[in-house]
Amino acid sequence: NGDTAGAIAAYNAIAADTGAGKLYQDLAVILAAGLEVNDPSVDPKKVQDRLTPLMEAGNPWRFSAQELAAALALRAGDKAKAVDIYSTLSKDAETPARMRQRATELLTILR
Repeated sequence: NGDTAGAIAAYNAIAADTGAGKLYQDLAVILAAGLEVNDPSVDPKKVQDRLTPLMEAGNPWRFSAQELAAALALRAGDKAKAVDIYSTLSKDAETPARMRQRATELLTILR
């Protein structure tokens, strides 16, 4: 119904609920970050801090976390960091094909 703040609060509640299980807690972090990435009232550093643990090798949400981290870096004015993350995504054979394509296209624009 367009209640972005309510959705973010719900995702944050799931992320904090250890009973939800790590997979769903991490997904909730990704979904909240996806809503927060373009919200000027949200500190991109705080969102980045929540995404960083999800970017580790082996985390099933790592590619989504990396893509959001690159968008946050751009929002924060750190083009070099965004280029580095998009470059990593574009070169990793495990990155989902469409995400790898987006990363490659964004690299072309940013370089």
